[in-house]
Amino acid sequence: MSYLTESLKIEILVMIGYLGIGYRARTQCEVVRLFRETHPDLPPLNQGTISKIEAQYREMGHVRKVPSKRQAVVDDDTKLNLLLALEENPITPARQLARDSNLNHKTVLKILKYEKKRPYKMQAVQELLEDDPDRRVEFCDLLKLSYWAEENSHWMRELHTQRPQKTNVWAGIIQDRIVGPFFFDDTLNGARYLRLLQHELMPICALIQGEIADNINFSKYIMFTDEATFTSNGTISSQNCRWWADDNPNFIMEYTDQYSFKANVWCGISNGRLIGPYFFRQNLNAKGYLNFLQHEIAAISNEMFIWC
Repeated sequence: MSYLTESLKIEILVMIGYLGIGYRARTQCEVVRLFRETHPDLPPLNQGTISKIEAQYREMGHVRKVPSKRQAVVDDDTKLNLLLALEENPITPARQLARDSNLNHKTVLKILKYEKKRPYKMQAVQELLEDDPDRRVEFCDLLKLSYWAEENSHWMRELHTQRPQKTNVWAGIIQDRIVGPFFFDDTLNGARYLRLLQHELMPICALIQGEIADNINFSKYIMFTDEATFTSNGTISSQNCRWWADDNPNFIMEYTDQYSFKANVWCGISNGRLIGPYFFRQNLNAKGYLNFLQHEIAAISNEMFIWC
């Protein structure tokens, strides 16, 4: 691209269809072919060069040569302090190192690359308690059991190792009434949700459609809600956790999610008002959610709709 003068770059833009000269818009392949026919003595043009010229013109409004930014000179003391900080805490993110050293993020990455430091991804494993190995051995012994018979008896043994039973609950609020709740013992897949819409919600919507058709304040009766779960040990993203080292340290981090404290938070917004937040210390099951809708949300909804 160094052989392209400013006039040649302008000519390329004209070939594309810029600058209002009247040329039709051409594709990059057509511009490459036209440039080769117009300037056979010059090196061939590639589509990447055309993209860079277009990007510069759109961003800066010109195609003049832009002086390259001078790379920051990092003194030895700064490099040493950066490496010492990384040695003290190898999982420090590169952006954090850049902020602490008052350097650019790319400069820090270049220094780490020059020092042959590589980012290794951690391996997340569950923390083992003292009796966990014995329980695992017991489970393996159960799997080795055999049933001796003349014919296949199709013997089965139930192992209660899967997760506890769960229930999905769907509920909605419109005007001064609660729609639902509807309970699903199985996983709520596409077919079950379609049956809910067709056989349960559509008749309810048909009954109240006439009531809200002429109501100009209908949008005020919509409540937008969401839930979130917060744990005591926080959430760690393995994508953002790296161990900088010369060799792979086989970095392992133990999780304690199986017995950590957590809290469920529910919050809603309706007619410009914040509803909640409400905190649930225990798991929010069907009974607790129904009690919450009947005694908390229903009363607030009636008060809000009267206020509207």
